[in-house]
Amino acid sequence: MKIGEIKIEALKLMRENVHEDITFADLPELYESRNYGDLLVNMNASISRALDRIAALDKLPLAVVELTDYLDRETPYSMRYYISDISDYDCIFRVVHESEYEYDDNIPARFEGSSILILPKINHGEYRLIYQAKPPRVTANSIDGDNLRISDKLARLIPYFIKSELYEEEEPAIAQAARAAFENGISEVETPDRNPQRMIKKVLRY
Repeated sequence: MKIGEIKIEALKLMRENVHEDITFADLPELYESRNYGDLLVNMNASISRALDRIAALDKLPLAVVELTDYLDRETPYSMRYYISDISDYDCIFRVVHESEYEYDDNIPARFEGSSILILPKINHGEYRLIYQAKPPRVTANSIDGDNLRISDKLARLIPYFIKSELYEEEEPAIAQAARAAFENGISEVETPDRNPQRMIKKVLRY
């Protein structure tokens, strides 16, 4: 679902369009409108806060990346991977090793600081890091035509969060009802399978 489509749905949910049919294609004109402009410019930060709330409730899916480029400090027993290059990395869930001969879904993992992942040496197959990604960010520089990287089921609930924030001062009862609708809707979304890494060791060097 596009960011701009979420904003249009929020305006409709807030009954701001009255009898006027508005669509995603109308957004450039709506930003210039006295009726819609102020509301639209305040929606980006509200969408980001909704995404933070969704992430806090563990409703975002896990991400997976193949670990291919290990650091030169390889030893006979271990391999090091620099995971800070994964821009949306938040925290680890599991490391999987798969080869032609075996599949192990819980590889012992150690960390050196917060950016270097140390794994046992392998000669065959690949490592895959399963991790919780940071929630998408919607800023003043975000483009309304960009797709929000969440499911449509979650995206359709964000207008309720927007309504709850933008009506908080002028219509507190309506805002409270909208927030309740958001929270209830989120609670009904199935939580993705969570199988956290069971073997993590922190290694500190000075």
